Amino acid sequence: MASTTTTGDTDTGRSYVYKGKATHRSWPQLPEELIKLIGSFYLRDIVSTAYCPETWESYDSLHQRMIYATLRDGLSLERNVMTVCGSWHRALQNHPIWQRSVQLLDPTDTFRAAFYVSKPVASLGGSAAAQRQAKRHSMWKHLRHIMLYSCIVCRLNSPNTHFGLGCVNYSAGVAYTAGLGTVTVCRDHEKRKSAFCGLCLKDNPSFETASLTGLLGRMMGPGMNLQSSQAFSALLMDIGCLENEDEETWPSIETTCKSCRLEWLWKKACYQAMDREAIGGPPAPANAASLPKHKAHYPIPSLNTLLQNSPDWETRHTVEGFVDMAEGTINDVLTLAREKWWLRKNTKLGDMMGQALAARRWDGSIEEDDLDESVEDELEDDDEEDASVMQSQENSVRELALGAWARAKILDGFWISPADVWYNHDKIYKGSGMGLDQKKEGWTLAVHPCPWTIEKESEAEDQRSVQGSVGSSDQEEEEETHPRWETVVSTYPPTFHLCEQAYQVAQRQMRTILLPAMKNVVRKIIMECGAANPVLIATRMTIEDVVRVLREEEGVWFEGYDWLEKRRNEKEASDTAAAAAKRKRNEDGTSTGSGTSPVLSTTTLQTTPSPPPSTTEEDEYESEYEEESPIRIPVDPVLASPKLLRPIPYVPLSVKGFPTFTIQALKQTWREACQPLYVCRCRICERAAM
Repeated sequence: MASTTTTGDTDTGRSYVYKGKATHRSWPQLPEELIKLIGSFYLRDIVSTAYCPETWESYDSLHQRMIYATLRDGLSLERNVMTVCGSWHRALQNHPIWQRSVQLLDPTDTFRAAFYVSKPVASLGGSAAAQRQAKRHSMWKHLRHIMLYSCIVCRLNSPNTHFGLGCVNYSAGVAYTAGLGTVTVCRDHEKRKSAFCGLCLKDNPSFETASLTGLLGRMMGPGMNLQSSQAFSALLMDIGCLENEDEETWPSIETTCKSCRLEWLWKKACYQAMDREAIGGPPAPANAASLPKHKAHYPIPSLNTLLQNSPDWETRHTVEGFVDMAEGTINDVLTLAREKWWLRKNTKLGDMMGQALAARRWDGSIEEDDLDESVEDELEDDDEEDASVMQSQENSVRELALGAWARAKILDGFWISPADVWYNHDKIYKGSGMGLDQKKEGWTLAVHPCPWTIEKESEAEDQRSVQGSVGSSDQEEEEETHPRWETVVSTYPPTFHLCEQAYQVAQRQMRTILLPAMKNVVRKIIMECGAANPVLIATRMTIEDVVRVLREEEGVWFEGYDWLEKRRNEKEASDTAAAAAKRKRNEDGTSTGSGTSPVLSTTTLQTTPSPPPSTTEEDEYESEYEEESPIRIPVDPVLASPKLLRPIPYVPLSVKGFPTFTIQALKQTWREACQPLYVCRCRICERAAM
């Protein structure tokens, strides 16, 4: 771009004229046309990403949308580009966007007279009439003048009239909005700031504004007919401007409307499949996965669509309360929806709640007079009763559902605590080489200590499976692998509150399942220790040793198992095996040697047999040991037919590398099982216990 720049040299009195491009020119010296071009490109760039409320996206609100978008883009240009330097500010004061904004805000040219000013009269000579020439403001200054003395809320809600123009004086009030910043408002909106939305500036009409703008016809005021009154009430409920309680999402915003609350709730939930399904939203569009997040378009559903698609009554109630009555915050709504969605997907909460309702009805909660009502009335009463019962029994039923979920995981051999998964401490099952995308064939991290007890279950499952199908082989492979891959990669509670509750329930389930077997481990130590101190033996055992005993010793899963008899049987078996080996060696030696007996020599005949060893010292030690009565720790009696404990979980092959909370749960259960070892056995305590 060719340009001419003239500079002067004060020392030599010469001036230099530069034609063409000046390589040493900086930002303030750019031509005015180039600065306007930069501003135009900036406006075109922000149009595609700028936010426009869904309230003005309808066809009927085209004029309002044009005003909002023009003011939004102009203020962004003023805030980000005009503040670069003074020359840029002067060059952009006559940008075409200001003229467009003036035409939209003042279509009747109410402020036309303020667009021209008179030049002051010169004090020295000349004709005063000649020097008083008309001078125009720049379009930016003229727009600023209109915005200063006009109510932006009134102009945005009544664009085709002169309503709100010039109604603001010097002591005007201001209001903060999310999209346009601080704007001037009239006296009416200053008094009732809760009457318009701070996000889209949608106004809750009063009787005066409704009559002036012709929203409900001419029959407005004290003598308005019933039809107009009902239409006015419906209009207020449809707009729904209420006090804002969500300061996290909309800080410093006093009021929000129904449309903006629904829009922002959907904006925060639409990008996550779990959140969309949790609040009852429609599925994502087909091309949403291939597009970036800021370009993917998710159509905003209506409130009725969300309420119809949501299966949970409490989620429906929370979403409806937030959208219609502005109760709570978006984070609270999504947190509750995620929890209820996860509970219904991963636990038996729905079935348990249904059983609770059936038990309530069976107990006679429905009065006899209700039996004569119609079917529709019965269904309505059942829905109301179901909601009340669910609300009263939600906590207990939720704990039962979480207990069944944690119990199933522990029985499958997945002992990792929910707290470790929440804090991402689980590196055993989801570490390197064992991610979600790859699974090693035949990997087994847990085995059943009593596999013969699950033969019947596996046979029944084999009978139910289809013979010769491809899926049967995969099912058999999954049955041999524990914990199952679905158990390892299943989703865990999505919120901290629910995960904390699941962690506490999992600890109780771990104690319920493993405590009887660990008590049998302590009983085994006491019965087999003999004269040794069982406390020292239990103290020296690590969690790895305890888990190894749970995995390898079937007797710990029986109640009343005779460990002494097992020890005797093992000793007899070892003695029998040793005798058989000795007899075999003797037979081998006899078969290789001569058949005659050895010749007795004179030295052999003269040798006398040595006397047996003296047992005096051994008798003294035994008598002293018998005098000192050993401390006896009572244990459960031996049963003639030991009872099998239920349930029996799959036990991991090793707990090496298990995260912190899981090890703590195992240690706490083992500590409780060892409690009888540390009970005082002195005579005073035994006498007090009698």
